[in-house]
Amino acid sequence: MSPRRSRFRRRERPDTQLAQTREPASTHAVQIVHAALREDVSVDDLVRLASADPTFAARTLTAVNSAAFGLRERVSDLTRGAAMLGVRGMRNVALGLVVTSLAPPGEQAETFLGGCMRRAVAAKLLAERARVRVSPDDAFVAGMFTDVALLTLVQAHGETADELARAPAAARVVQERLAGLTPHPARGAELAERWKLSDELVQAIVDHHAPACPEAPLSAIAWGAEQIAAVFEPGAVELNDKRARRSVLEIGVSGHAYDEILALLPEGVNALAAAFEREVPQPEREDLLVDVNQRLVELNQSFLQSLQHMEVLLAEKERLAEDLGEANARLELMARTDSLTGVANRRSMEESLLRDLHRAQRARQPLTLILVDVDHFKQVNDRYGHPVGDSV
Repeated sequence: MSPRRSRFRRRERPDTQLAQTREPASTHAVQIVHAALREDVSVDDLVRLASADPTFAARTLTAVNSAAFGLRERVSDLTRGAAMLGVRGMRNVALGLVVTSLAPPGEQAETFLGGCMRRAVAAKLLAERARVRVSPDDAFVAGMFTDVALLTLVQAHGETADELARAPAAARVVQERLAGLTPHPARGAELAERWKLSDELVQAIVDHHAPACPEAPLSAIAWGAEQIAAVFEPGAVELNDKRARRSVLEIGVSGHAYDEILALLPEGVNALAAAFEREVPQPEREDLLVDVNQRLVELNQSFLQSLQHMEVLLAEKERLAEDLGEANARLELMARTDSLTGVANRRSMEESLLRDLHRAQRARQPLTLILVDVDHFKQVNDRYGHPVGDSV
């Protein structure tokens, strides 16, 4: 089934958040990713690209010999290693080097990088067991790239990045919107298009936080990997576990296979991190349960502080309401009386007369209106003064 592109539209102007993205440390890695997407590319073509940069070639050999890529014997020759990995394997190594080069040193970046690796390994394990037909290598790429846009926040939006690193995975999109940022699925899709990755991969990045399982096979795997990765990240561990277990059933992964993935995932992430010579936080599920309890204590304390703040706000609101009532009463009095004498003005008289006329009509009773006029009233003011005239 062809992927839907309706939820992602290319921006006419460059995203300022993407404009601040660190460029990959080696352009040869990006070139290998591009080349590996061509149908006519050969392993020899990729070896020539990798060999053009000695530093990149050395890092590629380190990754090739790691447990993450599963070669049966250690190799010292890039050509032989590439032949054993194949085109897709070399592409995955290059993509891993691209993603890791985007992560600057620091706890926030390592947390997000660990999330990228966790999703890559989870997607590969899912593809090997799911009813949905997706190449494990393609699934690895999709998983690695779904959260890559979070790495771009570390330098430009450090405080927001810190909040996102500590937030449950399912809450990050909402938090990004609250912070006025473009959510990372859209930014990641733009980044993938910039690097000329496949349409299926771009759509998988867009869909990985979808509320329901996407129809496109690669999107479904990336979506399932997101649910599994969330089990090992901040949030309600047991709730995340139940949600992930239900989610993977939709792509044909049994409960037994799901448990197997959970057991293999931490070791797979550690191996992948070692392949790219990085250290990423890898919490145990027991530690996450302890962390949840600690966060509950923090939330309780925060709730008490919020209550105290609400009490202050309510008191202020009541005071403002009282002041507003008094001000309205004064305005009403000013609107109905003469400012000099305090006597009811013409507006007040007309309203009172209209009210009493309606009342008399309803009661079928007469209404008497007495008008009193004082001739030559100016003489009172002139003879006795205005205060006496006002009293009269």
